[in-house]
Amino acid sequence: TVLVIDDEEGIRLVAQGMLNHCGYDVILAYDGMEGLEKFQENIDKIHLVLLDMSMPKMSGKETFYHLKEIKSSIKIIMTSGFKHDNRVMEVLNAGADDFLRKPFTLEQLSHTVYNVLKT
Repeated sequence: TVLVIDDEEGIRLVAQGMLNHCGYDVILAYDGMEGLEKFQENIDKIHLVLLDMSMPKMSGKETFYHLKEIKSSIKIIMTSGFKHDNRVMEVLNAGADDFLRKPFTLEQLSHTVYNVLKT
């Protein structure tokens, strides 16, 4: 099961369709606060989080740290539409498993999710 946390509905729905196509179950959240709630409700079921860097209320960076506090072993792939986002390197250095630049293709998403989950 993959938890997709992104404030853009279009991105959430496209990611859900791609991940379902690859055989994954998907839980959607529209921001970091809802993402943390859904993560805690489904903690034993979620294997990976696809997390957007830029969201209102709670940024992806803040959400990342909260997720790791709850379950340090959770696999997290960060996403951003920005080419040069210094926060991405900071979060990767802090333990994020990978990064995908938006917009991503089915091939990019499936390859990245597979590689992160197999480690």
